[in-house]
Amino acid sequence: MKRRTVFDRTWLLLVIRFAWPLAAALAASAAPAQTYVYLSQFGSTGSADGQLRLPEGVAIDPATRNLVISDAANNRVQIFSPAGTFISKFGSSGTGNGQFGNPNGIAIDPASRNIVVGDTATSFRVEIFDPAGNYLSQFGSFGSGDGQFSEQGIAIDPTTHNILVMDTGNSRVQIFSAAGTFIGKFGSAGSGNGQFNGANGIAIDPLTRNIVVADTSNHRVQIFDSAGNYLSQFGTFGTGNGQFNLPFAVAIGPTSRNIVVTDLRNERVQIFDAAGNYLSQFGSEGAGNGQFSAPAWVAVDPLAENIIVTDPALDRVQIFTLQGAALPPTIAMAFGATAIQLGASTSLTFTLQNPNASSLTGVGFTDTLPAGLVISTPNALSGGCGGGTITAVAGSGSVVLANATLAPTSSCSFSVNVTPTTAGTFNNVTGNVTSAEGGSGATAAASLIAASGPAPPPAPGTPIPTLQQWALWSLGLMLLAIGSLGVRSRRARP
Repeated sequence: MKRRTVFDRTWLLLVIRFAWPLAAALAASAAPAQTYVYLSQFGSTGSADGQLRLPEGVAIDPATRNLVISDAANNRVQIFSPAGTFISKFGSSGTGNGQFGNPNGIAIDPASRNIVVGDTATSFRVEIFDPAGNYLSQFGSFGSGDGQFSEQGIAIDPTTHNILVMDTGNSRVQIFSAAGTFIGKFGSAGSGNGQFNGANGIAIDPLTRNIVVADTSNHRVQIFDSAGNYLSQFGTFGTGNGQFNLPFAVAIGPTSRNIVVTDLRNERVQIFDAAGNYLSQFGSEGAGNGQFSAPAWVAVDPLAENIIVTDPALDRVQIFTLQGAALPPTIAMAFGATAIQLGASTSLTFTLQNPNASSLTGVGFTDTLPAGLVISTPNALSGGCGGGTITAVAGSGSVVLANATLAPTSSCSFSVNVTPTTAGTFNNVTGNVTSAEGGSGATAAASLIAASGPAPPPAPGTPIPTLQQWALWSLGLMLLAIGSLGVRSRRARP
């Protein structure tokens, strides 16, 4: 009996020692890892609109989801749609207000949507612009005192709207109010907890407000609370999962709260949960789709959770999406006639397509017509789109589709009539088409020419003679002329 007790106890210890860790490992491995795949890219080498020279920082407008890129060697900031279509730009080379010398880190205030840009090569300052790129203010200068900088990564606290600056050369983080007033700082040079060595990227957890820093030359990521107190770290030097060779920038998924890190010299991007546990990675060295040559800054789309990575050595920006995630719907648009007379009308047709083998819900878009082009009266609305609500008020300047559902691989079309109120060329571009599952898709574009026509038609209510009426009037005039000639001939007789 005693021997059996010893055996049972030994067997139990063996189970605890070997089976329990195995079960825990299996449970951990069963946790779903987010696997990302290449989706698209934009940019090429140059200084024209939409071209890039050393694209560095990237931020995402929380309202429009537009991508805001610091185009460092062109000394400007460019704004692109979520799909990478050029929209606008601002800035030029110099040290004046609104000018840049190698703009680098960039962030957007979630409330005001102001764009905050680190100007690093000449002025070592932080400049603030409104959402359209108009200069508002600046703060900072080169140095090591409070409010002075040597290189900058930028993040904005979603609650206080304080601006956090990763002061790379001074191995610290500085905290400023939204207006640029110095509040505090934390960090020092070194490799201990809470110390930095060449740290670059900085991001803030949207839920806990924890501050996450890419401690680049220490080959790790550190996490601090919102006051700057050290909490934890993850990562070591190496090429394995969860290891780094110069982690450069960090971003945090607004929904998942996953921490996304660009692993510079390993030519990849790694993804961790909010506690720093390794989940997955993507990328390799090269110039092909999904490859990198020193990936730099990173951002996460707030709706689709796409990951946007700047690839400065290749003058491009790449977009990655979750494997198996739904693709966004597509949209096309066409006028019934491409040229009409002023005051006439033509149809405007929209066609939407679901490219997925599963349904898309919440499909919608807004088309704001160019000035001088309005919905006709009546609007002649025809067709439909997956039970969605179509708004096209006669005399207004917009068409809106909301809450449509597209079956797998299906399409839908609807039309309205539009009328130009002035002569000219109307270049109509829709907003991005979106869905709940597929996020944001592309826009559609079409052009219409309205030419000045002949004299306007009779005013409403004025009857237009028919052919029969014209014939009767003509006959009457002829009889009247004949009668007049007869009278004249009788008067002429002696």
